[in-house]
Amino acid sequence: MGATMVTQSDIASLDLVLAEYDLSRIDEPSEVSGGTLNSNFHVLTEDGPVFARRYRPDLNRDHIQHEHAVTRWIADRGAPAIAPRVGSDGESVVEVDGRIWALFPWVDGRQHVRGNLTPGEA
Repeated sequence: MGATMVTQSDIASLDLVLAEYDLSRIDEPSEVSGGTLNSNFHVLTEDGPVFARRYRPDLNRDHIQHEHAVTRWIADRGAPAIAPRVGSDGESVVEVDGRIWALFPWVDGRQHVRGNLTPGEA
């Protein structure tokens, strides 16, 4: 995981997002380092760990939902893709304070820093 600098505002937003997925956290969230475009968090819930993503402001809801639909389509066909969780309203995104969020299953492993993936790792 990454840095621990999660603001009280982040925590309040995360709690609202989790509630939309019928989840609640059981520990303090931590920021996941390595993301360069969105804000990402590791959150331990009563249902296990999740990866929470707050999308950058210039992405609209339709774009994000289309990306999620493509990812789900790929995962449904057996390719190694991690599809977002679906909330209690059947949607894969939640809007809190004008920002779009999504939850994904947590996957243990390495987070590559952008621009540092070697040809062998690819």
